Amino acid sequence: MPTLLLLNGLRFFFYSNENNEPAHVLVIKGNCYGKIWLEPSVNIVYLEGFNNKEAKDIEEIVFTYSERFKRTGMTTLINNFDAIEKLINQEKLKIVFVDFHPELDVMLIVLNTKAVLHQRLSSYPRLMAADIKNLLQYELIGNGTGIHWTLLDEDLSLKGFLQDELRNVVNGKQVAEA
Repeated sequence: MPTLLLLNGLRFFFYSNENNEPAHVLVIKGNCYGKIWLEPSVNIVYLEGFNNKEAKDIEEIVFTYSERFKRTGMTTLINNFDAIEKLINQEKLKIVFVDFHPELDVMLIVLNTKAVLHQRLSSYPRLMAADIKNLLQYELIGNGTGIHWTLLDEDLSLKGFLQDELRNVVNGKQVAEA
């Protein structure tokens, strides 16, 4: 399940479409968000908007629950793929809108640059099983770098979408062929 822990108003989770980097956990509370590596050791990558006390609390929680997070969350891979994350940060890319066309097996992700990313709904079993009403009940999180569906307990990231788009371009595939 993408949501790993709810504690003290903090939601610890992972994006289910990011499987090519070391085990990590994300944390969100209101407009504050962060990313923490779980391996090779617990290491804060970034915490945006949290005060010093909250940052210390988050670090303690992650140390306490890191083994549980690894067992129930992210898989561990050696590849530390940061190029797309750097692109997102340098270009200030954000998701601004998501549109769904279940009859076409398509989800459209609109970015602040007016670029439109195409994803197959069938790539995400929880989304594919949902009706349009539940699909439309999403929220943009992490300053537009992720999408969360509370009712579906699903979290997807801009980074994962960009990885899929790049993979399709490299392999010469269109969204309908993916």
